[in-house]
Formats: sequence, structure tokens, C-alpha cells
Amino acid sequence: MGDLSEKLISIGLDPKKAAEAAQNAKLSATLEVVLSEANIPPCESSVGKLVYLAATKFPGNALPHRPLLLQYIVSGKLKSDPQVVAALEWLGKVGGEAVDV
Repeated sequence: MGDLSEKLISIGLDPKKAAEAAQNAKLSATLEVVLSEANIPPCESSVGKLVYLAATKFPGNALPHRPLLLQYIVSGKLKSDPQVVAALEWLGKVGGEAVDV
């Protein structure tokens, strides 16, 4: 649990929110996978918060596309909550179908 909290803090999450997330078994499992997929180093909190948003709101039917979305966030192509939310909504509509980006 402490290791995940430390990772979440290193990407800019508030220590209290990081501790709460690490204590939630389902959320912590998802966050571990997302952090691994994103291959995210310590970063600005703005990027970390977008990764957290993607982890917590990602549509289950579009999981094959999660690494692509995370790549866009980490690379700075998606920079705001509204952009990530719009991408999540679109991916939810696309589902597991192939996407051409």
C-alpha cells in the first residue's frame, strides 16, 4: 500500500487522496496497472491528475485503448480535464473497435 501511495504522490496527487486510493482494493489494482501502462515517471501534478482521471473514469468496453490515451496524456497531447473527458466519452462509443489516430 505504501509503495502505491508513494507512486501516486510522485505524480502529483495529494497525499491524502493517494492514501485513500491505495486503501481501496479495486481502485489500487486499477491504478497499479495504469501506472505501469503509462510508464509515468515523477511528473507535474497536472499530468498525474489527468492519469488519475483516466484511471478512474475509463470505460470498460474500451480497455484495449487505455495505453494510447495514457500515451497522449503523458506526452502532453491531452492537457486538460475536458480534453480527457471528451476522449473517454469517444472511446466509450468506439469500444474495442480499432481506431485510426
